[in-house]
Amino acid sequence: MGADTERERATRIGTARITLGSTLIASGFARRLFGVPREDDNGAVRLVARLAGIRNIGLGVWTLQVRDHSAAERRLCYQLNAAVDAADVAVLLWAGFTHKELRQAALMGSAMGAAMLLGWMDLLEDAA
Repeated sequence: MGADTERERATRIGTARITLGSTLIASGFARRLFGVPREDDNGAVRLVARLAGIRNIGLGVWTLQVRDHSAAERRLCYQLNAAVDAADVAVLLWAGFTHKELRQAALMGSAMGAAMLLGWMDLLEDAA
């Protein structure tokens, strides 16, 4: 991540999660960025994207808030963030394998989720 301390890495990954969440709230932009076909863009897809965006913003803010808390609180935050990203990657990979038209979105989302998951795992080691 290019940061030396756990606090710096938590700041960067928390900020990245907030940025991603903000992108998802702008669901039209997110649809184009992730390659979701225009014909699949509807109110339900936009709602789910916005809900995921809000979730990511909340988790990112929590990460920034616990940076100076106890190791146990930081570990809980990192573990839950890692679990969310692992679940996202699993769902995205499933969608990519089962829906040809979603492969680009699934690949992009899975790559981002896997990178975030590795970041959380790194933070978990530091918070031990």
